[in-house]
Amino acid sequence: MLDLTEIILFAASKLKAITYLVLQVVKTIIWFTIFVIALVNVTNWERKASSTDGIGRDYQYELIIPIVEDAIPL
Repeated sequence: MLDLTEIILFAASKLKAITYLVLQVVKTIIWFTIFVIALVNVTNWERKASSTDGIGRDYQYELIIPIVEDAIPL
């Protein structure tokens, strides 16, 4: 969405340096937030995957789906 805004403003010759900077900072913050969420999920997954329920069942396969869902925004 922000890329589209940049393209339109650039095409109309109204993309100022401060606007470009603000849009880039916003995109960086969004990607950094997604990265941190993915790291937290991986850490939780590794901690839970090493535990079993006493029967020997491993939880790692049950924890893969939430990691993928959080890493790929729909």
